[in-house]
Amino acid sequence: MPLIKANSKVGGSEATLLSKLGIKPFEYGLLPVQVYDNGSVYDPKVLDITDEDLETSVGAAIGNIVAVSLATGYPTLPAMPHIVVNAFKNVVAVCLETDYSFPLAAKIKEMIENPEAFIVAAAPAAGGEAAAARGIDAIAEAEEEEEASDSDMGMDLFG
Repeated sequence: MPLIKANSKVGGSEATLLSKLGIKPFEYGLLPVQVYDNGSVYDPKVLDITDEDLETSVGAAIGNIVAVSLATGYPTLPAMPHIVVNAFKNVVAVCLETDYSFPLAAKIKEMIENPEAFIVAAAPAAGGEAAAARGIDAIAEAEEEEEASDSDMGMDLFG
């Protein structure tokens, strides 16, 4: 049975009953109104910052650094994984158009030349031959849509 509620005044009878039960209903402490730090005044909510809040803020800042770095072409440490992956994509694109190859590019060439082998290998776990057929049809439809969207542009970049 609740005797008192939070943020409500405790009367004499409630205080007497609580003291007989050995419960001390009073809390002592400071309630900050403002935080002063090196000439700046802040809201007391800055004291409630958690580790997750800091991780989120730092992650967003690093994301901004990466975005600016990639946009300007100025390499920074956080952008290096993206720069390396983009360089790999460019090298693989060159390998696909030429006779030059290396082991990872050869695997990608094989996946492009024979997608059914890779779809069928994954399809039995997902639902058998019907799923493999749907996967092949989806790839064909996506290629047709891409070709249609390229031809609809009406512009030839190399002509």
